Amino acid sequence: MTRSNKIFLGIFGLCAIGLVVVYLIGVLEKVHSKHYAESHAIARTRADIHNISLTIRIYVNDFGYLPEPLKPGQTKIDPKYLAEQLYLFLKNSSAMHIIQEPLPKHWEESKMIVDHFGNPLNFCIAPALEPRKYIVKIWSNGLNGKNEEGQGDDICNIFEVELSNVNYEKTTNINKLLK
Repeated sequence: MTRSNKIFLGIFGLCAIGLVVVYLIGVLEKVHSKHYAESHAIARTRADIHNISLTIRIYVNDFGYLPEPLKPGQTKIDPKYLAEQLYLFLKNSSAMHIIQEPLPKHWEESKMIVDHFGNPLNFCIAPALEPRKYIVKIWSNGLNGKNEEGQGDDICNIFEVELSNVNYEKTTNINKLLK
C-alpha cells in the first residue's frame, strides 16, 4: 500500500468517524429536545390547572357560589363544551387576570381551556362530607391523551370550596370522584 493510499484511507476513516459522531449528536439532540418539550408541556399544564384552581377559589370566596359553567354533579358534560364555557368565564374573570395576564396563548387560539397537548381540561364537582362544601377536580388527559379520570399520567388537582349563597343538590358520589 502506498503512502498516498494510507493517507487517503486515514482521512476517509476520520471523515467516516466524524459523520457517525455528527449523526449520533443529532439523534441525541432530537431525543433531548422531545423530552424537553414534553417536560415543558407537563409543567405548563400543571401551572395552568393551578391558576384555574386559584381563580375558582377566589370567585367562590367573593361570590359564595361556583362560576356558572361549573355545577355540582355534572360528571357527564362534554369536556369540549365545558372547556369553551370556562374559557369565556375565565376570559372575563377579574380574578384570572390578577393571577395571569394575559390568558395563555393556546387558550386564546383554541377559544377553550386546553392543556399544552391540545386537549380540553376535565372538570368534576362533587359534594364533600360537610354541608355546603364541594370537591372540585380539574385534570388534563396528560401526555398519552387518554382520560384516565385523574389517574395514570393525567395531571390533576383536587381542592375543596365552601359555598355560602347557593345550596346545590348532592348528586355525585364523592368516592367516585376521588377514586
